[in-house]
Amino acid sequence: MLSYDNLQNANATGPGGNLKTGKYLYGTDFDSLDVSQSGNTCSMNNANVRTINLNGGTSGSSAYSFTCPENTFKEINGAYSPLNDAHFFGNVIFNMYNDWLGTAPLSFQLQMRVHYSSNYENAFWDGSAMTFGDGQNTFYPLVSLDVSAHEVSHGFTEQKAAGYASLNVAISGGSGDADLYLNFDAPSSNTQFVCRPYKNGNTESCTISAPQAGIWHIDVKGYRNASGIKLTINAQ
Repeated sequence: MLSYDNLQNANATGPGGNLKTGKYLYGTDFDSLDVSQSGNTCSMNNANVRTINLNGGTSGSSAYSFTCPENTFKEINGAYSPLNDAHFFGNVIFNMYNDWLGTAPLSFQLQMRVHYSSNYENAFWDGSAMTFGDGQNTFYPLVSLDVSAHEVSHGFTEQKAAGYASLNVAISGGSGDADLYLNFDAPSSNTQFVCRPYKNGNTESCTISAPQAGIWHIDVKGYRNASGIKLTINAQ
């Protein structure tokens, strides 16, 4: 029996941003959305990222689909299309890890789960997917690039630390003065950290022998006009 899969890669358009960042258009102001297409249906699914519309629920795994080539669904809590932003930023983050570290951020396709629950003011990594609430009074939908990268990085450090003899994290290059912080199981602070070299300049490193399996938090804080800094993570 012969079968034929007409699933193809395609470029889609649509709005993104929120009332604070301003509205922008993918395919015009930024690159297009990298999606798959079958007939007139586009799905937020490619080799690297799958974006899921939970639509106020708490479970789901199917890629969000829309009529090609534009997705405008949906405006909520001051944002123009969190689904578009999550899918685009997921691909940006994947490419960043590939370019900087020569590896995918996770051992499987990134799953970006959007519109979690109702008025949920947070985002999280649960061991298999990144999940984003729509916010309410404090936050816009939590699909910004920095929040998305933070959640993906939870998965990266969790997967990379487990089973390794050592974990080495280093910063170098750039200008100004930056400080490296490394902490386990909780974000670092000025008083809470496993490693903080506290040196002048931007050359600092932390080495952890037999790192505990779980989530390691890596923070780089600009002490004085820091920019252009390279972050290197090596697990052996």
